[in-house]
Amino acid sequence: MSLPSALDRASREGRLLVVWGAPAFPLSEHPPANRAQFIQGLATNSTPTAAPLTALPPVPILSLDASDRVERAFEVASLPLQVVCSRRDVPARGQHVLLKLAGDLAARSGVVLSRAELRSLHNDADKRHLLDEARRVVKDGAMLLVGCDFANADFLAWWDVLAPALRADWFALGDPQAAWPQGVTCLGAELELPPPKPKPYTKDLSDDYFDLQIRIQAFDAKAQAYPVEALLGNGAHFSGGWLRLDEVGLRSIVSEPQKYGLELFDALFSGLMTRR
Repeated sequence: MSLPSALDRASREGRLLVVWGAPAFPLSEHPPANRAQFIQGLATNSTPTAAPLTALPPVPILSLDASDRVERAFEVASLPLQVVCSRRDVPARGQHVLLKLAGDLAARSGVVLSRAELRSLHNDADKRHLLDEARRVVKDGAMLLVGCDFANADFLAWWDVLAPALRADWFALGDPQAAWPQGVTCLGAELELPPPKPKPYTKDLSDDYFDLQIRIQAFDAKAQAYPVEALLGNGAHFSGGWLRLDEVGLRSIVSEPQKYGLELFDALFSGLMTRR
C-alpha cells in the first residue's frame, strides 16, 4: 500500500516520532512503599519483540518500555542507538535515538511503576525534557505506534497521558482488524518508510548563527585523543576531529576558570574539522 501523504512527508522531513508502546511490566495503582524491593521482584515481558524498530530509518523512538528490550534488538542488528533518559542527555540528529520515558530498569533510574506516577509525569523535570523533545520532533509532523495494544490496560494508561500531550497525525503498525481509537490509522503489520532527506546548505556560514551539538566520544588510546564530531542546527555535519588535552597545563590553571575555559575551547575548536 502507498503511504499516507502526512506520514510520507513527516518521514522525509525528519518530523516522525515512533512510539514503542509495549510496557515491560504491569503498572500498580499507587507507588510501592519500597521501590527497590518492588523493582527487584519485577518480571518483565519479552513479547512483543522490538525487532521491527531496527527496520525503520533513523528516527527518534519514544519508549514506554523500561526494560532493555529495544537496546538488545539494536545490538543484535548491529545498529547504533543513543539512549536518552534525562535532561542531562542531548538527543543526536540523524540516528536512532531512544527516549526512555518509562525510565531505565537496568539503571534503576526514573522507572514509572504506577498509574499515580503517570498522572503526575509532567511534575518530573526529566520526563518533561523527554516530552519536550518528542513535541519538538512531531511539530507539524506524525507519530507511528509500534508494539501498541489498545486492549492492554497499562498501555491505555500511557495513552491517556500521551494523546493530549502530543498533537500530531497518528498512525500504527498492527492488525487492521483490531479496535483502534478514533484518529489512529492502522497501516497493517509492515511498511517501508522513506529515510529523511539530507538538508543541503550552500550559504557561507560566517554570518549565520546555529545551534551547535558537539559529541565527544570515548578516548582513543591509539590516537591518544578523543574523537569529536559536530552537528549544526542547519543539518551540516562535521566529523574527523580530535580533542587532545594538555592535562598538566590544565591542572596548573584549574583555579582560574576563565583561562581554564579558554584552554578547553582552544583544544576543542581546532583542527581541520572546525576550520573548513
